[in-house]
Amino acid sequence: VYANVNVQPDAKVFDDPRWPAGTTHASLEPYYARVAEMLDVAPVPYAQRMPKREVFQFAARQLDVPVFDPAQSVHWPAGTVQPRATTRHRPCEFLAECEFGCQIGAKRTADTTYLADAEYHGAVVRPGRLVVGLRPVTDGYAVVHRNAQTGAEEVTVAKRVVLAAGTLGTNELLMRCRDEYGTLPALSRALGQGFSANGDFLGSIHEADVDLFPSFGPDVTSVMKFFDRAPEFTLAAPTFNEAVMKALSSLGQPSGRILHPVASMLWRALPWLVPQMFAHGLLSKPLKYLAPGELDWRRSTNLFAIGRDNANGELTLTSRGLDLVWDYAGENADLVERQRQAMSALTDYYGGNFEPLVF
Repeated sequence: VYANVNVQPDAKVFDDPRWPAGTTHASLEPYYARVAEMLDVAPVPYAQRMPKREVFQFAARQLDVPVFDPAQSVHWPAGTVQPRATTRHRPCEFLAECEFGCQIGAKRTADTTYLADAEYHGAVVRPGRLVVGLRPVTDGYAVVHRNAQTGAEEVTVAKRVVLAAGTLGTNELLMRCRDEYGTLPALSRALGQGFSANGDFLGSIHEADVDLFPSFGPDVTSVMKFFDRAPEFTLAAPTFNEAVMKALSSLGQPSGRILHPVASMLWRALPWLVPQMFAHGLLSKPLKYLAPGELDWRRSTNLFAIGRDNANGELTLTSRGLDLVWDYAGENADLVERQRQAMSALTDYYGGNFEPLVF
């Protein structure tokens, strides 16, 4: 799940003493620049009119909050300067399907950039593999991976192995190798500690005063920065294609407390959930047990805040897989409340109704 957005962290992010020695904005800046060049990032063209961007930026000005259009790894239509653009990428058609993989191929993702270049230079890419084990051998490591289609297991030996299976995937693999398989017994007991949820906070606005044309444009157009005081966070208003916006609107707008147990899971599962809802006919009728009546999806928007939580979560390995132990709401109450207040204030310039989807 990656909505094209590429933003360099502010230098003050690295003031946190928990960063490893030598990890600073200055040390990473050259690599941010190299990634930006490879992905050919650029903000959405300013001349492209999008009501959802205009309303969001108007609200930011009224709130006196800095707002910017983030660089995005998208091949924009003619008129933008993107020297690395190739025939591999078609121009963006503003379908708001960025989270779902970009069906027309305007999104510059790892498979069409880094992996394509790696293959050109002789690398072998093996898709559809699930890594299930890792053990040291005489000249490096043996990686055990399972073919997702056939179930057959293979072993690849390499001098160096980089684990990039995401926060959950990498932690689970390493924990299994240490605690279940015993192949990496010397791994630190600190493994799984210091988990962060990116300070995520979700909300929605329904029945805005204007037609936001939410399904036109990239998912995210602009970002507000609430960096005037701690706890700091950014705020965006991502929207999706017509089918997804209709699905979200059909859920109504119940109290966030009703959705609290599943809100984060629903957000992350959208690319899988929506086709399933179509398949079972759930998108053809409002889910009235949550809220009677239908809401106008054209006057709806999602709200997504990302902040700096205290990163105090602890991942542990159980018989079911990974488990997370963390009193997030209690330990990050100030961040949660400030994010909620910002979303509520934003709603004053949209009209309509706001409700958080997390707490």
